[in-house]
Amino acid sequence: MARVKLARKKELKQPDEFISLSTRMINYALKYKVQFSYVVAGIFSIVIIASLLTYYFQKREKTALELLGKIESKLQGKDPQVKELDKEVEEQLDTLVNQYGGTQAGKFGTFKYATVCYQHGKYDQSITYFKKALDAFYGDPLLEPIILNSLGYAFEMKKDYVTAMDYFDQVTKGDSNLVKDEAMFHMGLIYKITEKPDKQKEIFNKLIADFSTSLFADIARDYVYQVN
Repeated sequence: MARVKLARKKELKQPDEFISLSTRMINYALKYKVQFSYVVAGIFSIVIIASLLTYYFQKREKTALELLGKIESKLQGKDPQVKELDKEVEEQLDTLVNQYGGTQAGKFGTFKYATVCYQHGKYDQSITYFKKALDAFYGDPLLEPIILNSLGYAFEMKKDYVTAMDYFDQVTKGDSNLVKDEAMFHMGLIYKITEKPDKQKEIFNKLIADFSTSLFADIARDYVYQVN
């Protein structure tokens, strides 16, 4: 009889334990419901922000590309030797570089601005933008040697031959052969201006040996032949 009563007590106790467990689960769910909703809201916000940023940068890239296209169209057919740079083109280039410099079109625009400044005799300005372009295209196997070479040209025009030689030397020591023959040739010209005929002959002989089919090698070959 005592056993029956004990068993009955256990049966009555089991629903209480179930209710207690269920209550704890509900309380737990309620406790973390708000936190969970914050997490979901946070993830949703990140997705929205990422989408908006993607749209923003795509729009900026598109705007910058359109502006670069307008600049290219206006520059076509213009005589680059004319010293006075078109005011509208200059303003557009300034906008492209300073407002959209982080876009790909803006980076190419920086190089374009530097080139246009160089063509119009604004060498200090061209150096500023060539250096910015160099930062933008650092390590680029195609554009980096061209920009370094362009900086050499700009300093050469300013008669700052030491700095010009440094940039031309960087081109000749680089991995890319692009414009390397041109850099060697200009190093030879600077050696002539600074009255270092032995150095000039040395660099011209190297130019001829390394780039025998180059137009610059042909000119150097004529010089070496005349000297000998």
